[in-house]
Amino acid sequence: MNHYIGLDLGGTNLKYALGNKHGEVLVKLTRPSQASESLEKILHNMFAAVEKLLEIAKLEKFNVISIGVGSPGSIDFENGRVIGEVPNLKGWTDVPIREILQERFRLPVWTDNDANMVAIAEARVGAGKGFRNLVFITVGTGIGGGIIIDGKLYRGASFNAAEIGHTSIIMHGKRCKCGNIGCLEMYASAPAIVKLYMEKLNQENVDFDEDIISTELIFERVKERDVIATETLDEACEALGAGLANVVNLINPEAIIIGGGVSEAGESFLGRVRKVVFDRALPAALPGLRIIKAELGNDAGIVGAILLAADNT
Repeated sequence: MNHYIGLDLGGTNLKYALGNKHGEVLVKLTRPSQASESLEKILHNMFAAVEKLLEIAKLEKFNVISIGVGSPGSIDFENGRVIGEVPNLKGWTDVPIREILQERFRLPVWTDNDANMVAIAEARVGAGKGFRNLVFITVGTGIGGGIIIDGKLYRGASFNAAEIGHTSIIMHGKRCKCGNIGCLEMYASAPAIVKLYMEKLNQENVDFDEDIISTELIFERVKERDVIATETLDEACEALGAGLANVVNLINPEAIIIGGGVSEAGESFLGRVRKVVFDRALPAALPGLRIIKAELGNDAGIVGAILLAADNT
């Protein structure tokens, strides 16, 4: 059986794995990406990761035939390179990922956006298994996504589809770091939820330690029926639900799969979002629609990278 290498590049860690065409992970490792230091450090760690996996593959008699890479930022899938700059990855600007890795290892290389990798993984072997049309959304430090139409990943005309976090939900809202106004990410991401909670605490003259405020703490206080925490979660879920209702009206998916750190709040979070979507989306688009939590967790990126390599080789 042929085997594939999957790399999942993050701002803090580089996850790397060996797997088969079914997305089954056979060997999984992690090392610091050193992404905030330099382009050279990032590439050094990617080279070291592939070399380690090839060493293991040789010992196990695995036949590695290609490499898949998930990277933050906009990725030109056809040419295998980064488009423009990527925040939090120093020097990761217009990097020809495919060319660099193919020249080093003499193996075919495929690369795509990291959220697209998770969408592929969840659609094929995770919560989206069995659905032909779905939207994946990750809610964490930012809000990203991936779109599967008729079983295939939709990348868009210039490889920038599914930037759900940068759809504008408030016409005269907050200025986003992307330059737009009223982006969903400014109201429903983890930092946005934390910021809203602290604003409400200040309004009520409640003393708090800013260093300990997190989405985990807020969700715990919601369970304890804390009024301010509950109001915060309600508002964040209303914003996210409104954004997803727009997605439902535009794409008419069978399922919306929600991943990322915020989704770990479970039904307390999903239930609120689901209610807003079903209140706001067109009734004709709602029959059979499922809004569910992602299943693959931290492995999703490397599973998607392995599948990307297997599908395209």
